[in-house]
Amino acid sequence: MSDFGYSLIVDPGGEDLLRCAESHDVENHSRLVINPGEGCYILIYGEPTYIEEPGRYEVGTGLSPFFKPFQVFISKKMSTYTSTFYFWDTDPNVYKDITFQVPEFCCEDIRSGLLGNCSPKVNASVHIENPERFFQMLKAFEWKNDAVGVFLQKRIGPLLRKEISQKCKANPVIDINGNFCSFTDDVESGLKGFLKDFGLKTLNVQLFDLGISESFYSSLNGFYEKRARADQDIDITENIARRLFGGDMDKAVRYLMMKKGLEGESKGFNPLLWEIAKKYIEDEASVY
Repeated sequence: MSDFGYSLIVDPGGEDLLRCAESHDVENHSRLVINPGEGCYILIYGEPTYIEEPGRYEVGTGLSPFFKPFQVFISKKMSTYTSTFYFWDTDPNVYKDITFQVPEFCCEDIRSGLLGNCSPKVNASVHIENPERFFQMLKAFEWKNDAVGVFLQKRIGPLLRKEISQKCKANPVIDINGNFCSFTDDVESGLKGFLKDFGLKTLNVQLFDLGISESFYSSLNGFYEKRARADQDIDITENIARRLFGGDMDKAVRYLMMKKGLEGESKGFNPLLWEIAKKYIEDEASVY
């Protein structure tokens, strides 16, 4: 975007915590427009600074608009006059989402008792409350919004992993069926404290994916499939016991085992024995 031959630098808008302006490597005397409710981090030749007061600012980059095409051509489209601009929201009521992943740690399924690795994904709604603090923490890192999550993952993730692991040593921590984990509160309270140290105010924290490893998921899936089949068998047995044996589960189990074997699911099916078994069952049932 240009304004009287110079670049006009404005907030591109969007839902990102940091939003990179479309105009970059701009000419000397370009105009930076900061509207109310916005702030801007500025990198010129890699040197960072920021402005959080609304206004229209002239930017000095040393790049002449008249010689820019020649300079870009000579440097094979790689400008030696670099400048980049990142906008953020200064309105205290505006929060943006950032997402990152906690490094793997061992957890236990509350129902099966199986152990395995999980790597929870966390979403936090944050606001840059202390621009100077955030600026100092982030200025040596790659300046783009998706990198904020990577930065937090590298700096905060291991601390959260340690805290969760310590608090959950003696307790089951997840319920895979209910998508529940006992460390949700620990993640929320711990993360809010950590993010405050980075100059960020947190509205809420949501753990939206337990990050179950493939091997752990496979083990859990096998367990719950067997559990479902067992529950189904119990229902069938209880129904047989109630209908034929006055609620006697032992007789119902023996009946089903005999029926399974004599119907040919086991080797050596004998029609005569099956008729005898049916007579036995009928006699037993007639007692009740």
